[in-house]
Amino acid sequence: MSGSLKWFEYTAESGDVFAINMDESNGEAVSNPDYTDASDAIYAIPRNLISRKARYVSNDGLYTRTIPICSTGQSTSTLPSTIAIFTLGSTVATTLSIRDFTGERFRSIPVAADTAITDGDAT
Repeated sequence: MSGSLKWFEYTAESGDVFAINMDESNGEAVSNPDYTDASDAIYAIPRNLISRKARYVSNDGLYTRTIPICSTGQSTSTLPSTIAIFTLGSTVATTLSIRDFTGERFRSIPVAADTAITDGDAT
């Protein structure tokens, strides 16, 4: 279940810095840096940039959290091996273990080309 949302500072592999909005407790569990007034980020993460992510899963497979990872130096060996979450109506924490890490990706970059379907114009 999602809690409060918060902005964090995301550093892309290119070195560009963006703001990314995510669940506060998830972002803090993996030590993502807070977005502050002194941040270099002036734009939110672009839609064609798919952030690096870590997936945490409970032992019984009932709970999963996929968390954006904001720092370029993070990997499965540097991230916490487990995080604790509280599920709806429970006062007992559920432990999630890291299962995989997905690196940053870009969606297709736009190209100035026609699909060649006849539409009656020259371009």
